[in-house]
Amino acid sequence: MEKKHFKYIDIFRAILCLAVLLYHLGILKGGYLAVCCFFALSGYLSTTSLLSKEKVDLKKYYLSRLKKIYLPLVVVVFTAVGIISLFKDVIWVSLKPETTSVLLGYNNFWQIAANQDYFARHTSSPFMHFWYIGILLQFELFYPFVFLLLKSTAKIKNYFPAVLTGLLTVISTIFFYLYSKQATLTVVYYNTFSRLFSLLFGITTGFISSLQSKKFREKPSLILYFISMIVLLILFLYVDPANKLFAQAMIFVSLLSCFIIEFAVSIKENNYYLLGKILKIIAEYSYEIYLVQYPIIYLYQLLIGKQENIYLNSLIISAITFLFAFFVHFALHRRDKQKTLQLILCILLLLSTSFGAYKYALAQDHTAEMKMLEEQLAANAAEMEKQKEEYIQKQKEENDAWEKLLSQLEPDEQEIKQTVTQLPIICIGDSVMLGAANNLKTTFPNSYVDAAVSRTGWAMNTIIQSLNINGPVVIHAGTNGDVPEYIKDQIMAACGNNDVFWITVTNDRDVHVNDKLKEFIKKYDNAHLIDWQQYSQGHTDWFYSDGIHLPEAGRAAYCQLIFDSIYQVKVAELEKLKQQALQEHQDKIKNKISFYGNDMLISIYDLLQKEYPDSNFNVNENIQLEDIIDQLKEAQQKDALTNQIVILLDKNIELTSSDYQIIKNICAQQQLVLITQTDYPFDTISLETLLENNPNFLFADQIHLTAEGNQALLEIIKQALKKE
Repeated sequence: MEKKHFKYIDIFRAILCLAVLLYHLGILKGGYLAVCCFFALSGYLSTTSLLSKEKVDLKKYYLSRLKKIYLPLVVVVFTAVGIISLFKDVIWVSLKPETTSVLLGYNNFWQIAANQDYFARHTSSPFMHFWYIGILLQFELFYPFVFLLLKSTAKIKNYFPAVLTGLLTVISTIFFYLYSKQATLTVVYYNTFSRLFSLLFGITTGFISSLQSKKFREKPSLILYFISMIVLLILFLYVDPANKLFAQAMIFVSLLSCFIIEFAVSIKENNYYLLGKILKIIAEYSYEIYLVQYPIIYLYQLLIGKQENIYLNSLIISAITFLFAFFVHFALHRRDKQKTLQLILCILLLLSTSFGAYKYALAQDHTAEMKMLEEQLAANAAEMEKQKEEYIQKQKEENDAWEKLLSQLEPDEQEIKQTVTQLPIICIGDSVMLGAANNLKTTFPNSYVDAAVSRTGWAMNTIIQSLNINGPVVIHAGTNGDVPEYIKDQIMAACGNNDVFWITVTNDRDVHVNDKLKEFIKKYDNAHLIDWQQYSQGHTDWFYSDGIHLPEAGRAAYCQLIFDSIYQVKVAELEKLKQQALQEHQDKIKNKISFYGNDMLISIYDLLQKEYPDSNFNVNENIQLEDIIDQLKEAQQKDALTNQIVILLDKNIELTSSDYQIIKNICAQQQLVLITQTDYPFDTISLETLLENNPNFLFADQIHLTAEGNQALLEIIKQALKKE
């Protein structure tokens, strides 16, 4: 018997498929509602399919579902596992339990236990969307037995199954609505029992549809169909998960889907034009498109990273998604034509699936490890109290170390001169330096002097290359002529990072080396000029008649100039080190942060401690505003206020204008970040609007932040601390 095909069901299914994809891409904020429609459609189609059979063949039913639903799921799951395993930098801690939950059909409950958040819009896992598959598999597993039970009641009255499922739908819908007011958004959205109402809407519609007369079904419904679709699209566009009417929207969309389905099946039109053909293809591949889209988004971000052009990236991801969905669908559905292509694709999928299954089998289950981590987080409050004492002690040790370092960087003049005198200086020169050799040894007892008559830079280079240099080098070359610049470069290279002092000559009019030397030293940070020519001008008594060589007075002045030059460089080095130390110390103090707060601070402690490990945490679950003010005053008196102060106040603490002013006065010289859950007319960062727009940021008590709320709070703190 040929299977009935409805054009407008295809259009409906294609629109839903695209809506979910656009939601996952971050474009269509209400696209999550399409899942309610899919549930209603699944309930309807399963019911009408079973009703069309005179006898329900359970074996045939399950084999059909195994092929259409489970086999593509296994292929996509293991292929994704295999591909992701190739990325060595990806640490997927929950691979084993999460993949197992997908394969065994309880991923929605696994995600509840793992506190995954579908609405956080992150891609920490490629299987975040498989909560839906979990519910679908659970439905397909149990519904045939439920259907047989419902069908048996038709012996009483033929409309009894419709009445019974209708009553169950009402009860389930009320449960969902009340549950949405009590539980977290994540739990409500993933829980099979809270999502059962959408499936029941479809099941009830299926039973009611079987009771309708042929005449009723032939009434024109095209206009009503399109009106309903427009309403649905409007909801997709405007109702995001943070909307206060979130639960009502899900109920309404489920009900609206039933009307759309009824309108669609009553329209006797199967002519497909170009757009209709495209939508028909999307509808045909819709299940595979859903399966592959999130793994592709995950892998795309691994390869490309998050990009600013969301629409271009969405277009690329969509194209890849459709392509891979086609591969999977084409390979797993029997074809009378193109068998060769299908065989090739089947082989490729078999290889990728086998590789992923192998990686899955080798993967370790880190559930116990994560449980241990959870228990460790429970000890945050006690750890913070301990850290407070350690912080004070560490601060004292840092201050002592700083004072000691500062004293070392601020020696008196005599200490610096003594240091210069003891330096292992190497002096290489010609006859001018040779005449002053004894004076140099007297001035620098640890020096090494190697000078000779008529020596040039060529010979000096050879000598320097043979030495093990570990201190300043003084070179007097040029009196007997210049050398090429590359020779000087070789000398500098041989001296390494040691300071090299080049001495000008007094017979420059004959050899012309001084100007070249002055230009040369500009090439090196560790090259310095000792301008003996300039220093000795007008002192004829320092020279013999040749104006080059030195009597005793000249030798003494020559050595003094060398000493003074090295001394000035040493002073400059110490000053530079001091300024660097001061800057580092100032930066270190500037980066110190003190946190004050109660439960909200305890909740986010682990995130803050990782982000700001050197911070001081002043926290207690019962802390009051007066306690925080007292702690600030005490720190001010001890001159222990850090430059950055963050105060977190939840709804349990009320901030008055006078208290606010006291805090502002105490922290007048600090960067103060004051974050409150309540909106105040003061200069604070209020979380009130953020929390109203993101209900999933709060637990049911509307005070304590969830993991998603803590992450959002961390980003707020980070941004606030960046502002000066």
